[in-house]
Amino acid sequence: MPRQRGRKKPNHWAEDGGWPYACLSDDAPPTAHLMQAVARRLREALRYKSTGDPHRITGLEASQASGVSPTTITNIIHGITWPDADSIARLECALDVDLWGSEHRRAKGASRSETDPT
Repeated sequence: MPRQRGRKKPNHWAEDGGWPYACLSDDAPPTAHLMQAVARRLREALRYKSTGDPHRITGLEASQASGVSPTTITNIIHGITWPDADSIARLECALDVDLWGSEHRRAKGASRSETDPT
């Protein structure tokens, strides 16, 4: 994915607590809320699957199953990168979880143009 100069990382808007569980600042865009939810769900999926579930999966196994690099998975969880749709879709299929969510549509200040492509 091409690097976008000057674009803030998703975790830039984290105020209280550690990403991905931090409260986000009032000026956080809907995309920051979305990436926080994706990071939280991804972290929980890996944690849940690594604590006694017979179908447990580690970050490395998720990488191998999805084709998404271990570094990218770590960076998504820590809010260091903006994952592309392909990475999210591959991880959703490999982990059999919904990572996308709908928090970005409920984020304070979300405009119709940011949430609806029509």
